Amino acid sequence: MHAVLPNARDGFEVFDLQTGTVLTSRHADRQFAAMSVVKLLIALDALARNNWVTPDGDTLITPQDMVTVYRYLTDQVPGPDRDLLLGALADAPRIASDGFKQYFGIPDGLPHTTWAIKQGWGTSGSQAVMESTGLVGSDLRQLQPRGRSVSHVIHLTP
Repeated sequence: MHAVLPNARDGFEVFDLQTGTVLTSRHADRQFAAMSVVKLLIALDALARNNWVTPDGDTLITPQDMVTVYRYLTDQVPGPDRDLLLGALADAPRIASDGFKQYFGIPDGLPHTTWAIKQGWGTSGSQAVMESTGLVGSDLRQLQPRGRSVSHVIHLTP
């Protein structure tokens, strides 16, 4: 690897599950960004808390559920964590990594407004589902000029 990428940082550990021994390692204590590997840790945490059951179909949410989530995000999540999440939501790309055009719902309906969105799309049975959720407004805390609210829009198409 270093012949091709001389400045690369590496680290590995090969563990034999049958013998319970480390076969070889190099920089095994070096930290790296987890990227999507962290999803495994999240899944393990959910299972360890005994609050996960094997899915029997789609995970179901309501607009009220999403309002609760966004209220929690804006009212209870500590500042640095909240800012990290809101920054990611505010930087949602027009085209998702899978090529899907995700500027529908909130971005389409409010094109000249500041927003932070989490879009969703997929199929449920024979229906295509597109969800647009997020916070809207210059301070990312309101949808209307007065009062505080969040938006959750669900589009169903055959």
